[in-house]
Formats: sequence, C-alpha cells, structure tokens
Amino acid sequence: MTTALRYPVGMRVRRRRGTAQARFSSLPAALPGIAVLLIFGAVPLAILSVTALGLGATGSGEQPGFTFGHLLQVFTEARLRRELINSIVVGIGSVLIMLIAGIPLTLAMSRHEQDRGPGILGGSALVSVVFTLPIALPGIVVGFFTILMLGRTGLFAQAIPAFGGMAYAIPGLFAAYVYFSFPRVIGPLRAVMSSFDHSLVDTARTLGSSRLRAFFTVSLPIVLPAVVEVLGTAAAVTIGGYGTIATLSQGERLLALSVADELSNRYQVASASGLAVVLAMLAAGTLAVSRGLARILERSRA
Repeated sequence: MTTALRYPVGMRVRRRRGTAQARFSSLPAALPGIAVLLIFGAVPLAILSVTALGLGATGSGEQPGFTFGHLLQVFTEARLRRELINSIVVGIGSVLIMLIAGIPLTLAMSRHEQDRGPGILGGSALVSVVFTLPIALPGIVVGFFTILMLGRTGLFAQAIPAFGGMAYAIPGLFAAYVYFSFPRVIGPLRAVMSSFDHSLVDTARTLGSSRLRAFFTVSLPIVLPAVVEVLGTAAAVTIGGYGTIATLSQGERLLALSVADELSNRYQVASASGLAVVLAMLAAGTLAVSRGLARILERSRA
C-alpha cells in the first residue's frame, strides 16, 4: 500500500506542519552555537581572505592592492610548495599509520569488553588515561619527546648512531605526529567499535573464513565509513598543528611554521594571511572529502 493510501491528505499536511514546527522549535537552541561559529570562524576567515587578496592590512614591504599573489605563492615558490607537500604527506600519512594499528586494537578491545566486561584491555580508567594522554599534552611537549628519543643526542641515537638527528627529518615528523594523532584516532574508533556486532565475525569463522579474511570481508566493510571520517577529522587537525613542528623546525618544515614566521618574524601580514587561507582550505577540503567518501560508502553498503 502506498503512502498516499495509508495516510489521508489532512493527516499528511498535519505531519508536514509538525515536522516544520519541530525544526523551527530547535532553532533558538542552535543560535548560540551558530553565533560562536560566525564570530570565531566565518568572520576571521573572511578577514583573512580579504587581507590575502591585498585588500586589507599590509605588512613590511607589502604593496596594497588586489592580487592573487599571496594565495598563489605556496604553489609558485619551491620552498613553500615543499612545505605544503610535507604537510599533506605527514598529516595524512601519520593518521593512516595510526589507523592501521588502531583498527585491530580497538576491535580487540571491543570484543574483550563485550565478552568479559571492562577490564585491563577494555574500559579501565588506566587504559583510557594512557590512550588520551597525548591529547592533553601541548604540541611543543610532543616535539620535545621526539627530540629526546630521536634527536642528535637522543636515546635511540646513543644506541644506534644512524638515528641521530632523525627528529628533524621526515621519519621524525612521522613519529611525532603519530603520537600527536594517537588519541584523535583511538578515541573515535573506540566509540565506533563499542557497538560492533562480533557475532558476524564468529559466523564467518564458523563457515571457514580465516581470521584475516573475516577481518577484510566482514569487519572492515562495516566500520570503513566511520574509519574514513575519523581519518579526515584527525588529518585535518594534524595538518594545521603548529606546536610540534615549531619544536622540530631545524630540519624539514611544514606550512604551519611558515604562517607563523611570515607574521611574527617578517611582519608580512598579507603573505601570512594567504598561507593561512591555503592551510584552512586544505584542512576543510580534507574534512569534506572524507565525509563525502564516508557517505558514499554508507550508501553502497545499504
């Protein structure tokens, strides 16, 4: 029976009115959040964009006037282009490394908690504190930890000289940002895996699938949309992270470091604004792409 036959016209109209009223009734509660987003998000980004186009404040040696030069410098200057590539590679790569380690870990924690209740591996307060500790540490502290381990006189360098100075190279940046992104990946994944139905995996194993095949054919397709969204969110935060790279600035650089340098050391206001806009667009694009892919995966699974 169609919807038109099940519900009379008058009832359908009342239902539509009720839905519209419910939407409008929730609007006042959302107004404070909308105001915060406008004041601390949209307005500063608009000012940055205007300044990056040469129509706002200018700094030392900068000429006022409309130009795309401040926005395009990241693509035309070799140094900035390398920093942009480094930011993308380190930001997304470090989160991918965490996902490869984090998905099996959080699945195991979820199964342990569902089978035996919260315990050492499951939901104990100690495990939660250990997993969330990096999010409470400033990026500068994370960078300092990396120097202590992989610096020129770090712990690993004393045992294996080849590790000396690795903190300032791409491998060191990966190590630092993997630790930095750890809670930003593990926390959301634990929430996703908490409702995972492990009986589906047990059924696949009963039918003859190996543990590895069951993971790739049963577990991963179910959680993949959420995993993709976690990847985008964590990568967007990592791409714009400043504190860690500020500590490790003696070697390879990321774009966030040049934003601060242009403003603080050179007082190039328009140039810094252009780099900041590119960095913001990169982070926003990462979020948009990940959420778009997550929706596509959700629809294909339905």
